[in-house]
Amino acid sequence: TASGLAPLRFISNGLVIVPSDDRLHIGALQESVESLERAEQATVKILEILQHTPIAGIGINFGFNDIPLNGPLSSLAQLSDLGALSKSGYTVRKTDVSHNLECDGEILNATWTFAEGQSEVYLNFHHNETSALNAAAYISGKVRKCHTIGMKFLEQVYECSLESSNDVS
Repeated sequence: TASGLAPLRFISNGLVIVPSDDRLHIGALQESVESLERAEQATVKILEILQHTPIAGIGINFGFNDIPLNGPLSSLAQLSDLGALSKSGYTVRKTDVSHNLECDGEILNATWTFAEGQSEVYLNFHHNETSALNAAAYISGKVRKCHTIGMKFLEQVYECSLESSNDVS
């Protein structure tokens, strides 16, 4: 935070809740769809209780770390300008590749980060919404669907079979 203090965190029932100035982050402490569904239920309850709170959107997020760079993923990490950058004396320390996709009616923002031989991906299923009650209705029952879409995306496009770190915000 700007004050240099660690953010306030609430941990209960396998969930972590982190409020900040512009969002409320609700994460699952265990990597399972069941834990994510508990986060979804908590999110719905909070949105219903705080139904008059203005919001700008809602998202379901999955993060994957330490992904081996092989198969189609190694091609993604090798951008066409790497040779020219190297010849010009530049060393690429980190590369981000982002895609804004639509699948099964859901918006998926996929961001890959490549640094020092490691890769990670962050999947964000985003929905613009200004009503907390509409957001609660929208997200109810969505976590499992989004998890399935995300895993299918990683397996079919990049041949990755992974476990995730997850949150709803």
